Amino acid sequence: METATLHARISSRPGDSYSVEGVQRDAQALRDTPFFDDVRLKVEGSPDRPNGKVIVFFVREKPVIERIEYDGIQSITRVDIVKALKDENAGVFVGNWFDEKKLKRAVAVIRELLVARGHPSALVKPTYEKSVSANTVTLLFNIDEGPKAQTSQGPTIHRKS
Repeated sequence: METATLHARISSRPGDSYSVEGVQRDAQALRDTPFFDDVRLKVEGSPDRPNGKVIVFFVREKPVIERIEYDGIQSITRVDIVKALKDENAGVFVGNWFDEKKLKRAVAVIRELLVARGHPSALVKPTYEKSVSANTVTLLFNIDEGPKAQTSQGPTIHRKS
């Protein structure tokens, strides 16, 4: 995360009058971005200015999705899944920030794709592994397609001649 990006979200500037509400608003502005798992702040007395304040924001970036694996797919392809996720704007792609809400949405999209392909009892179970040192996540979707639904052709009509 670029420092300039952070500064763009914070309205308080060096030299401004200190305001508890303003600082809390700045912290909330950072929380409202899709970039951080945690945002905390600390207000300290200034060592240079008698009544001055130093505001320190502590942020922890969300991990980035490094790899996505699909285990158990048979009736659909990885390309089918990626296209469906893109079409539904699910936000689960390599290079995006990891968000558990988006992961739940991706599960629903994959399941809907499988249902459309004749697998109404399909199960999609996501798991993920975080690499704290690299701040990345590997996603694994375990897919049990279940049996293919039998299509009904309806009753056969016989006519007498």
